[in-house]
Amino acid sequence: MLFVPLGYLFSRLGLTYFWLTFPVTETITSMVGGVYYRQFLAKDYVKNERQEETAMEAVPALKPSKPGVIITIARQHGSSGKQIGKAVAEKLGIPFYYKEMIALAAHESGLDREFISDIHKNSPDVLRDLYLSTHVVQQAIQAQDKIIRKIADNGGCVIVGRAAGYVLRDYENVVRVFIHAPKQYRINRMMEIYGDSLNEEKQNIRRSDKARAAYYRHISGRRWEDGKCYHVVLDSSVGIEETAEMIVKYVAESGA
Repeated sequence: MLFVPLGYLFSRLGLTYFWLTFPVTETITSMVGGVYYRQFLAKDYVKNERQEETAMEAVPALKPSKPGVIITIARQHGSSGKQIGKAVAEKLGIPFYYKEMIALAAHESGLDREFISDIHKNSPDVLRDLYLSTHVVQQAIQAQDKIIRKIADNGGCVIVGRAAGYVLRDYENVVRVFIHAPKQYRINRMMEIYGDSLNEEKQNIRRSDKARAAYYRHISGRRWEDGKCYHVVLDSSVGIEETAEMIVKYVAESGA
């Protein structure tokens, strides 16, 4: 990205200046690399050593369940997908998996929980596919996929995120749900919860939705927001309880 343009510019000044292309390119790339490396070192899962009690944490276990419907929920950022999934699980009396799934995947892979949890957040806007193809990210993705299948094999449940609907594409009794909401509704909700500014939440929503879409495309080769990938597509701006009731009603009527 730098060498050819700089080479052209310096060549306009003469052959002597052209040789500056090499040291200038190396200097700039080293500086940019240094900035990204400092950001990496600032991450909590790199900066902070594991505490003794964390190392001795109990091994996460699957929740008791029995054969039944498996509901996977994909959601836009700020659309209350986690809260809706939890409400559905409570109404149906089945386990709910979100953070628990991340803990299980971390134990399976030996990777840090926060690293697995923040795969979307850490995904850069530039060269995102390259990032998702790196060995350590692929290791995390494989661990997640394995745990999602273990959870599904354990019985009925609700799983939020991580392209679980696609991972379980060959399973029976799976209801794939996509939760969306008008952008302004999501912005207002996030501002109310986190107290961030309008511009901050606009950026958070844009960044998060793009990262989730890229992750889903990387996993499946399909479009994340394509309604054909799901059984049910719902607008959560009608309310958390109302949306959860619609999912429960669909499950009952479909006989899943």
